[in-house]
Amino acid sequence: MPRNYRNYEYDMDEGPPKKRGRGRLPKNDEINNNNSQSEVESRIHNLSILKVGQRVAYTFSDSIYFGSIVRCSKPKSNDKDRKDDATRWRWEVEFDDDDCWELDSNNMLSAISLYEKCKKEEMEDKSRNEKVDGIINEFFAEKYKILNALSDEIKNDFLEVGFAKWNRSYLPVLFLGPYDLSPGHIRDKWMKYFDRAEGDPRKLKNLPRIIYWYGFPIQEAFSIMPRGDCLSCEEGTKRGFSYIPLPIHRKLESGSKLTKMEDSFVTGLDAMMKDMRKPREERPIPFVKVLEDYQLVVRGMRLVTEIEAKNRLNLEGKML
Repeated sequence: MPRNYRNYEYDMDEGPPKKRGRGRLPKNDEINNNNSQSEVESRIHNLSILKVGQRVAYTFSDSIYFGSIVRCSKPKSNDKDRKDDATRWRWEVEFDDDDCWELDSNNMLSAISLYEKCKKEEMEDKSRNEKVDGIINEFFAEKYKILNALSDEIKNDFLEVGFAKWNRSYLPVLFLGPYDLSPGHIRDKWMKYFDRAEGDPRKLKNLPRIIYWYGFPIQEAFSIMPRGDCLSCEEGTKRGFSYIPLPIHRKLESGSKLTKMEDSFVTGLDAMMKDMRKPREERPIPFVKVLEDYQLVVRGMRLVTEIEAKNRLNLEGKML
């Protein structure tokens, strides 16, 4: 049965499963319920070909939530038949509100069926193209509004290299605009700062900066930092931050092992220096940027219904 990775508990007497509620979801028997042997075999086959990244849908408290498969776990067994039996597998699904749930085979079949049902209904919707146009227009209207509210001084720093404070050190970074990085947690967090500052020139001027830390793994590479903890490349160079510190230099000369932080600094400084040699407009973004929601819809990688559900979640989050 689905299990929430945030240690929620579920009282079976409380009623239907609730998203962000506590606990475990009720179990069903989607595989064997009134199905012929051939239908059972077909459903098991459908489970065996699921892939990481595949989209699914699940109902919590009468609301549909969409998510992606992030992991499939097979039972630990020396028995090959048991290990290859998809009915014994478990799938971890990360929903669009960042909750992660573990689904067993029956619940996963329900999730697949519901997604296909939503897809079929949407493809038959004669107003779908109009809804797609609405998603595209909404994205560009919001982007224009946000960038237009920012001063040229702030926007001129986008995609410029510099330094940001990390504990007692200053490390090489790339300053980003909200649309230079992928949609997700960091952009959403910065948007909350923008919403609080909108209409107030003083607050807008002091908005925190989105940064990419050169030399760090991609999952650790993005932060939002106070403007006072950020330095331009010119100022950082004047203060000596564009040079390898003597202790690290000695380690490199002697072949001694660097700490994780020292290695990230050396790797990052080298990457930043390479970017500095190119004009800003020719610098490649040093990370892969995922597609925006409207692009996913246009390319058939997301349903309009998924974007509408995600927007509903964002609106509910702002109201909390």
